[in-house]
Amino acid sequence: MPYRRILVDDEAIRKSFTPALSGMPYGVDTAESGEKGIEIERAYTRSERMEKIEIQLYVSGETPRSKKAIEAIENICQQELKGNATLEIIDVLDRPDLAQKETVFATPTLIKKLPVPIKRLIGDLSNKEKVLLELELVVAESKV
Repeated sequence: MPYRRILVDDEAIRKSFTPALSGMPYGVDTAESGEKGIEIERAYTRSERMEKIEIQLYVSGETPRSKKAIEAIENICQQELKGNATLEIIDVLDRPDLAQKETVFATPTLIKKLPVPIKRLIGDLSNKEKVLLELELVVAESKV
């Protein structure tokens, strides 16, 4: 995972970082021999430090609407989620049992299984920002 190394020379800063970072996806290591301070490893983006994302897309046959939904979600997975997502495309005509199990009544339906909480989107999936925001895969920017 890409990370940034920050060298901290102040002992007080080191002590304040250690409890805050314990149990989080960051690491605190002692500096290499001969150097003062410590190294703090930190992920560049939220998606890079996030656990795997599991997404299911339910479509109905090879209709233009299904093809558009598949293309939109594949683009989001490749461009925005950069290898952290597993996408499963399920045709409800071929697997009605899975659609019934997940209570899918309309297509396209996108279900984010992991990370929790489970989220669903039904209908148009072409707005990349809206999809990512609704699935809680990005944090909304506050407008001041």
